[in-house]
Amino acid sequence: MLRALRPSVEQRAVTGLLPDLPSRWNTISGYTGSASVDTSLKVSAVWACVRIVADALAAAPLDVYSQGTGMRRNIATPTVLAQPDSHLSQHEWMFSLVASLMLTGNAYALWEGVRGGYPTGLTLVDPSLVTFIKDPAGRLAKYKVGEQIFDPSMVLHIKAFTMPGRIGGISPMTQFGQTIN
Repeated sequence: MLRALRPSVEQRAVTGLLPDLPSRWNTISGYTGSASVDTSLKVSAVWACVRIVADALAAAPLDVYSQGTGMRRNIATPTVLAQPDSHLSQHEWMFSLVASLMLTGNAYALWEGVRGGYPTGLTLVDPSLVTFIKDPAGRLAKYKVGEQIFDPSMVLHIKAFTMPGRIGGISPMTQFGQTIN
């Protein structure tokens, strides 16, 4: 009698999905074998993570210090850091730099003007336009940005993740793409 009042226990089984998950991953995830910036940003989780991290770092205060005789003192922020590019706000510039690092593993900025051995401006460059010109030993000799050639001393190159002997940084998106391919 008690058994009749209790509903029967439903049993479920996952069949067919788990054993062939790797072969079905591309269909399930939408991954096409190329983790480019554009395809990566089509994944809402990637878009959200890049936006959150880039926005948080871009919004963080930028304090500049001078260290001497064991004492650290706050100094005025140099113009190149307060307004690196005349076409972008400091927030937009930093957001773009961080997003570039996260999505491509590299961020590039061209020096604009020089005063006292330091740039007066830093114009960000689309990483997809940058290639490396190597010397016969395989070391970086020049940067090619589009069709223009630049001496490495005139290019700020920041790598998100680097390894000895590599000229370019390692892209987290490309690295992830290789792990599921």
